[in-house]
Amino acid sequence: MNAPLSDSQIEEFNAIYGKGCELQKGLIILDGTPPRKLGYFQKRALRKSIQLLEEALKIYADSWQSMFFIGKATQALGDLEGALSWFIKVQAYEPDNPSIALEAGLCAGQLGKPELSVKLMEGCANAHPEDASLQCNIGLSYLMNNQISDARRAFANALSAEPNNQTNANLLRLTDAVAEGRIPCPKSENEILAHI
Repeated sequence: MNAPLSDSQIEEFNAIYGKGCELQKGLIILDGTPPRKLGYFQKRALRKSIQLLEEALKIYADSWQSMFFIGKATQALGDLEGALSWFIKVQAYEPDNPSIALEAGLCAGQLGKPELSVKLMEGCANAHPEDASLQCNIGLSYLMNNQISDARRAFANALSAEPNNQTNANLLRLTDAVAEGRIPCPKSENEILAHI
């Protein structure tokens, strides 16, 4: 933990943090916005954002929000390993935050690491069975990790939270088909998509 910040340090931190976040507007994947192809100036803005947020961390090293947005900018720049590293750091500060668990788990999943994805989401998913997005995503990781009963439970939780979500219903049916031996267990998101 850092020592308490002075008023001038708080003001400096807020100004730098605010600038860093402002540079990311419309450039990072947030709240389901799809990734976009970034041009030279957008990439430059994200790199500057990272630089500013790293400066903010020098003032207040425990700012998990700064770490999170460094991870988001790093992710947008295509460095998933780097982004995952930041999300894991953030999770140490916010272990019960479903959004953080989801970001870390999604990043690990995109890197083809379903075991790590499960590890990063499982505790939070168990504490938040009502979070449909978290349940669906850990269900995908369970399924790709051949943990069929856990996948079924997660997809059932997701469907319970969002009863009209057809994707969750399809994933539950897919998991049942795997459990019954009608189809082999999918090992990638592409294989899952091919079946739903």
